[in-house]
Amino acid sequence: MTSILNQVAEAQSHFEPAMPKEYLALQIARKLNDLEHLRHYLVLLEHYPEELIVRCFHLAINSNGNHADSFHQALQSITNPENDESNSVVN
Repeated sequence: MTSILNQVAEAQSHFEPAMPKEYLALQIARKLNDLEHLRHYLVLLEHYPEELIVRCFHLAINSNGNHADSFHQALQSITNPENDESNSVVN
């Protein structure tokens, strides 16, 4: 089992972006100190406009606490405002 986990970790550590969206996802994951979830940021950039992802990134970086959590709270707040319990990141 650990050899599978090591293979996954090694594959992620050698990621080389081939497209601008992949590069953006890599930079966001790095700046949010969340490289282990790089694939998630790649998927988000496939489903949401780059401008929205960058906006959420800026909101998260300028917030207190865990920046990755703040990023996801901002995304949730913007994409589903009626389901948002707290607008603390966006306001």
